[in-house]
Amino acid sequence: MQSLARFHLSDFTACMCLVPSHVQESPSVENELNYIYELENLLSCGEFTKFWQQWGVVKEHLPESFNFETGVRTSILESISFTVEKIQRARLATYLGVAVEQLDQTIANAKDQGGEFACSCEQDEVRFSRNTFNHPEGNTNQETVKFKDVLSILQCTNVLPVS
Repeated sequence: MQSLARFHLSDFTACMCLVPSHVQESPSVENELNYIYELENLLSCGEFTKFWQQWGVVKEHLPESFNFETGVRTSILESISFTVEKIQRARLATYLGVAVEQLDQTIANAKDQGGEFACSCEQDEVRFSRNTFNHPEGNTNQETVKFKDVLSILQCTNVLPVS
């Protein structure tokens, strides 16, 4: 469960590879593992809202894990900080599975847990520090691409017929 909270890294996959196949196929843990795999899939696909919905349904069937929800929220915040430069507070709260009123405290808890992101909370949105992922910069030394060059590539790859 602890590795699931770090879904955006390879921790979860590495931990699951350590579980012997006879244990994974055991009827006594089959349901629990299916729940965990489903939760991991939702997190990995960025389906954060669906994750919290499913988590509410299955958490009573899974072993308790210290600070699990805070860990998941921290990983979600890190993932979002790599994706966007700013996000509406209401949307972010939904992704984190908390009320908008709890958002500032949730972000503070994630930072206290070692979250690797920097942000500022404004009235209607949360702004993350610019990084190479959420604010990529083009190379200014690039040559201009002409339409005829693109067209010749498309024709060579049979995307467009040669006329």
